[in-house]
Amino acid sequence: MILTKEDYGILSQIQILLAQIMKNAVMSEIEEEHEREFEKLIDLNGKKHVQEIVSKTLEQEVKEMMIELEIPGSVRKRKNGLIEARTLYFGSVYGRTKEELNRKLSAKITELIVPAAVKDKRQLPLFSEFCNNSYIPYKKSRKTVAENTLKGYKYRLSVIARENFDKRINLYSPQKIEAFLLSIEKTRTRQLMQGFMNNVFGRAVAEGLIKNNPCAPIEKMEHAGNIGTAFSFDEQKKFFTTLFSSNLRYIYKCYFVFVYLTGTRRSEALASVTSDLNRSDKILQINGTKTDGSFRFMPVLPLVEKLLLSMPMPSIPLANIFRFRRKPRTGNLRT
Repeated sequence: MILTKEDYGILSQIQILLAQIMKNAVMSEIEEEHEREFEKLIDLNGKKHVQEIVSKTLEQEVKEMMIELEIPGSVRKRKNGLIEARTLYFGSVYGRTKEELNRKLSAKITELIVPAAVKDKRQLPLFSEFCNNSYIPYKKSRKTVAENTLKGYKYRLSVIARENFDKRINLYSPQKIEAFLLSIEKTRTRQLMQGFMNNVFGRAVAEGLIKNNPCAPIEKMEHAGNIGTAFSFDEQKKFFTTLFSSNLRYIYKCYFVFVYLTGTRRSEALASVTSDLNRSDKILQINGTKTDGSFRFMPVLPLVEKLLLSMPMPSIPLANIFRFRRKPRTGNLRT
């Protein structure tokens, strides 16, 4: 076939059209690639933005859930994507959804409030029963507790019973214990009660009766104690001048002088008996009232001996040296 001039002209026009089409096709592919990259970028930013919104919403929902469950604490999102519920009583609890955290926190509450009631069919003892039958005998076996401390245990048990707070050992919660402690007016009594209950529950954990100590999460009760100061020589002179010019009974005056000369605690002086005094060796036995380690001997100073000899000492060997029912008040003697 022989192409004519007209055929060559048509072929040239076709080549030009094909070239234009190819050019447009290439440009379209480049534009589409750019468009895809742009859409991808927009999509990534959009997803990130959405994730941030969802995360913030989830954190807020978890916080509201903790308020509903009456669990104090805070919420934050960790770098690995987990939501951390930081609680006062249970430490940190982790989850990816509100439902997961709700389930875990609810389980913690159930385990803490009624751990044995759900898992243990045994009839666990009352707090007072466990204390009398296990804790106090254990302390006595250790031989590190003084008689006065044991009396303190009995007193605190009486307070617990009086306030109707004597429950099964596994039915206490930190919230209820804290409320009970704060109901005690005197801060020092409140502090001692917290230490006592914490030790009893600690022993119950050691014996396997309960899993957790419900006192452990509670902050230490504060006590603003009065720091004593030593008498100056002028104050000592004024003290004894006031003492001997007062209308106190003679045995009360002897008590104050005895404590001043021997340095005993008030309870130690009141617990002293006539058999503690060895007149021949001039030694006085001090029966410690705080711990067994505070039991000690001390030489009888001439003034102490003279003081004791001037008192109407009872003939009964185990009679108290200072025979009065109430401890004398000292508040008005310093002024």
